This record gives sequence, structure tokens and C-alpha cells, in this order.
Amino acid sequence: MTGLKKEIIEIALEKYLGLISMPDLVSELAGLAVVSEAHRKETIRYPNEKKPYVMCIISGVVRGYFPDDHGRCFSIFFAEQPGDPFWFPELHTMDNCGFDALTAVKFLMLPWEAFKNVMRRYDDPLRIRNRFLQHRVEDQFQHRLVFQIYNATERYLLFKKEYPDLENRIKDEYIADYLGITNVSLSRIRRALRDKAAVKTLKKENADD
Repeated sequence: MTGLKKEIIEIALEKYLGLISMPDLVSELAGLAVVSEAHRKETIRYPNEKKPYVMCIISGVVRGYFPDDHGRCFSIFFAEQPGDPFWFPELHTMDNCGFDALTAVKFLMLPWEAFKNVMRRYDDPLRIRNRFLQHRVEDQFQHRLVFQIYNATERYLLFKKEYPDLENRIKDEYIADYLGITNVSLSRIRRALRDKAAVKTLKKENADD
């Protein structure tokens, strides 16, 4: 299990901080980390819940969402690549963000205070947190921008580009929610794209004859 912890921490440090080949740091953080699991549809963090841990994906898919005043949850991002952090404490702009497991999920939990104490010897832990925040704020901004300037089909194609391996791993209802459309509309978009691709293939075959 220690080897798995180190692997995930190495990915996270390199991907988000550009910290490469730091075995002492990786070993210290792995010593703090605990592997946790969540079942499909299980809530990992409720909006405004205090969770004093840094959390990173090992396997599975986690959805980040915001609730509205009527209790409906709107998907804003998915964490699904090994090493993807999906929660840092003390991010006040994301306090109202909840996380649930869309599949069976394994993830690392590192106690925030202990994490900060270790990272102070290598980097500024608040800079790390702020980089994560910047990344997630950019996600939200991009998501809202997409809704303003792209139609539903274009949003679907952008989703496939951003999350190329995700479509067959989660239910259509979550994809439709992320795109701001109904399941029926999602099915129509897929069918139209398949028909368009079939026509294009047929034209190419006829041109080759």
C-alpha cells in the first residue's frame, strides 16, 4: 500500500506543482496518507462540511457540485485521473461545494495541518492550496463560459475532449446535468452525431469507388 501512496503523491506533486524527483518529500507525505474508499453514490463531502484533509483520487470518479436554493445539485467538474486532488481545506470560495462518488472510489486523505508542516520545508503550502484553487476556479469559469457561447452539441463535444475516458464510466444523467440538458436531449445529440458520421463515411466510400 505504501508503494501505491507514493505513486499517487508523485503524480500529484508533478502534475500540479512541477515537483519532480523528491523521494524524501514523497515518503513523508505517504507516511501521513490514509487510503479511504467510497461506494457508488456515497457522499464524500457535503457542502459546507468541515473536512480537514487534502484528498486525491486513486481510482474511480468523483463529482464536484454546487447545490442551488431549491436543493438541486449542479455538476461543475469531475475528478477521475489518478493523482487529481479534489479537495483542500480552507478554500472558502469552495465551501459550498460537495463531492460524491459516481463509481466505487479509492482516494488518499492527508491531514491538512500535518501536510502543511511537511510542505513548509519544501514549498509554501498556501501557494499549493492557491494553485489548486486557481485550477478549480478556472474550471468553473470555463464551465460557465461554455454555457454562454456554445450550444448543447458543442458543449457535448467539448466534454468528450476534456474527459475522453469518462463517458462510458458514469451514468448519462450526470453527463446531461453537467451539460445543462436532459437525458433525452443527450440521446438526440448522440444520435445526430452518429448519423452525421455515417453520412460522412458513406460519402467518402462513394468518392473512393
